[in-house]
Order: sequence, then structure tokens, then C-alpha cells
Amino acid sequence: MRDLNYELKQLCLRNRDGSYATQYARERILTMIANQLHETGFRDLGVLSLKPKHVEALAQRWKAESLSAGTIKNRMTELRWWAEKIGKKNVIHRDNDHYGIARRHYVTNLSKSRELTTGDLRRITDPYTACQAIDLIKIEGEGTSESPFQAPGDPAHFYRFGEIVAGRKIVATPEGFAYGGAPILFDPAGVWPLRPNCKIAEFAPGTQARTRIEAFAYNYSALLNSLHITFNGAPSQLDTAIGIMYDLRTSAVALMETEADDTTGQTVGPSYEYIDQLGGMPTS
Repeated sequence: MRDLNYELKQLCLRNRDGSYATQYARERILTMIANQLHETGFRDLGVLSLKPKHVEALAQRWKAESLSAGTIKNRMTELRWWAEKIGKKNVIHRDNDHYGIARRHYVTNLSKSRELTTGDLRRITDPYTACQAIDLIKIEGEGTSESPFQAPGDPAHFYRFGEIVAGRKIVATPEGFAYGGAPILFDPAGVWPLRPNCKIAEFAPGTQARTRIEAFAYNYSALLNSLHITFNGAPSQLDTAIGIMYDLRTSAVALMETEADDTTGQTVGPSYEYIDQLGGMPTS
């Protein structure tokens, strides 16, 4: 385990702020941050090494990955927690706008003086709040009544799929909008030759394949646990579940780039086995 990963884990153990679920999510996010700093080229870091350049690099990476503003803000929250615990609050700018992190967007046909948050959407108590929730779902999936974009430069889900089908980005035209932007190219060589229906036990302990398939299964299990908590009395944990969902993508990419063996040319496919601890075998 690298120094930064170990020291962040110890920092979390010494500072048990928030609920169990909050602590769990914080440790996972900080572990991911430590790994991403290492991947970005910042080596030999310790818990006291946090500097503005590290924060800038992380923010730029997350924006380049097209993560939602909410997910990036969740990660910035844990970065600020880290900075506060080591007495370096000023390392991170107080305003997310400094890093070019978009504000949460507003729902159309509602007062622009009030931002609609995920917390508001959870409290559906009457037809008005139900309509608010439906409006936001429509914007995320279909865009607004005036635009296919849910936010500037960010097409709603329906139009993202449309871009893939059309093979081009959607852009504004004098007549409205059209799939006439930059081409979206398909590279068959970029498709991983996955081995289907992989199980953890198929790979020898200590190998890279075994380590990564266990990490994926653990992250997948953590997502299930977080969703279970969310839907059983703790709806405020939804943001945590969404954050884990994005972490799962990172684990999946690392896994599917890993060779399954020395002969077939296949790479390791995901395992959806449930494990309750990293490095543990599936539970029955």
C-alpha cells in the first residue's frame, strides 16, 4: 500500500465524522483520490503533501471524464475534509467556480431564485413537488422544451445515444439542432475481447487479474449496500451511491484492460459476485 493511501486511511480512522455510511463513503473517495493522484504522476505523496496543484489536477481530470457536477462536488467535499484535518484549509479554494465546476442546473418552469437540489426531490409530499421531480427527470433524459441540452455543452441522455447512432455530435443550427458536429468514430480495436461470465475463483490469488476482479466485485457490492441503505430509511445517502457508481466505472476499466491468461488474448470480464470485504471470497 502506498504511503498516501495508508495515511489517508489512518486519517479517516482517527476522525470518525458523520454516520457510518458517510465515513465509509469518505474513505472510499479518498482512496480513489490517492490512486488518481498517483496515476496523474504525483508520486511519493503523504497525507501532509496536499497542495493547490494536486487539487487543480484532480478537478481537471474529473471534468475531462464528464462526471456530473454533483459527483465532482461530492469529491471536492472530501478533499476539503482532508485539507481541514491536516490544517491546510487554504490549499483548496472556497468556491468551486474557481475550478470551473458547473453549478447544479435549474428545472424549467420553476422560479430561478431557488435551486432544486437532490434533497428537495427526495421530499415528494404533494403534486407540486412530484411535478418538480418529473421535470428534472425529463431534463436529464430528454433536455428542456427549448434545447436537447440538460446543461451547456451537455446533451441529455436521449441525445447522447442519438449522437452514437448518427456518428456525430449534436450542434445548434439556424433551424434548431442537428447531428452535424464533430464525428464520433468507432474503433473496433478499442473493443476489449472480454471473457464472459468470469468468477473470482478462476484467477490465482496474487495475480493482477485476481486483484482487479475482486476490487470490481467489492465496489459492486458496496454499491448494492449503499442503495440498500438509501431505500431503507436513509435517502440522504443517494449521493454516496452515485459516487460509488462512478468509482465502479474506474474499477471496470482497469479490470477489462487486464489479460485473463497468456494464451487466449481475452481480458477479464466483470464478476457480479457479492463480497463484503476487499480481498475476501464471495459469500454464499
